[in-house]
Amino acid sequence: MSRRAQELLELPDETVVYKALGRAFVMAPKTQVQSEMKATSTRLAEEMEKGAASKEYLKRAQTDIENNMKELIEGSSYLKAKLMSK
Repeated sequence: MSRRAQELLELPDETVVYKALGRAFVMAPKTQVQSEMKATSTRLAEEMEKGAASKEYLKRAQTDIENNMKELIEGSSYLKAKLMSK
């Protein structure tokens, strides 16, 4: 739980709080702000999981491509000679 969420829990339920809306702040009920923070937190956690899965997929794809390139170069004497001459 974030520090801000913890601070909100300590406030009485009838407390009116302010939330950021663009470059301004607007009054909002504490419960609304808490539910929005929870929804945002859940959404961001899901996005992080998707990002981690995507990162793993891309790492595997990179490794596969590197291995394919090595096999291609090792299997072709012409390519090997061209790379060695540079």
